[in-house]
Amino acid sequence: MQGEKANKFWLSIVAIGRNEAGWLPGLFRSLPKADDIEWIYVDSLSTDGSAAVAAEYGAKVLTLEAHPSLYPAAGRYAGTREAAGRWILYLDGDMALRGEFVSFLQRLRNSAGIPKGTAGFVGKTGSIFYSATGEQVSFRDDVCRPAGRAGRGG
Repeated sequence: MQGEKANKFWLSIVAIGRNEAGWLPGLFRSLPKADDIEWIYVDSLSTDGSAAVAAEYGAKVLTLEAHPSLYPAAGRYAGTREAAGRWILYLDGDMALRGEFVSFLQRLRNSAGIPKGTAGFVGKTGSIFYSATGEQVSFRDDVCRPAGRAGRGG
């Protein structure tokens, strides 16, 4: 965030992706909508119209150019540079927010109790796997680790 952009919004949602056109409608329908929330989609050389889908939902779209170091971090970096929010929520194009997380964001927005100096929040994520027919076949908790192992790569 630089100069006049800083804190224009309460929240910037930065989503990154490549060829996520099929997932993006679910993502954007799940996001909170408000005048003080901006949506940024950073596209990494999609060939399926992902950028157009994101724009249809009202996201500001950034398109990355081909480069040997084109990794997800490059998309997050580009989105961060463009973001004008006090807070940034990073998502992938194939994700969707659950209703309880959107409620959590609303409580944060309405709270004056966010401790001074807070740099960020870490949430809980999981992966849901579906069959070709759309039936959920498994779930994997991607975050929970025993307390003694947190931050040790395992």
